[in-house]
Amino acid sequence: QVLALLPPNWPISTVKAFLMHSLRSSIDTYRTVKIEHSLARGENLQVRTKFIQNQGDPVVITGNTRCPVCNLPFNDAAFVRYPNGIVTHLKCGRNKTICPVTGTWFGE
Repeated sequence: QVLALLPPNWPISTVKAFLMHSLRSSIDTYRTVKIEHSLARGENLQVRTKFIQNQGDPVVITGNTRCPVCNLPFNDAAFVRYPNGIVTHLKCGRNKTICPVTGTWFGE
């Protein structure tokens, strides 16, 4: 498309540097996007794997089960389960990356 816009008497060598730079820039952008896409897919796969692994461990809450943070029973269906197995009320587990009981950090 660019070549069609040039006057017919211009030699290609006049715009060669520009075209080479543009082509290299386009290829670099394409490769960068492909790498970012692959990294995002890999991260998504890791998160899904952790999610599936965590689903394998059942959480049993009975009438006698108490929150280890506030020591109140679980009267609501909403709760937080940390990777180390600690279960708290939703309001007691405000930080999803730090266990409020052990102080264990689950971030990356």
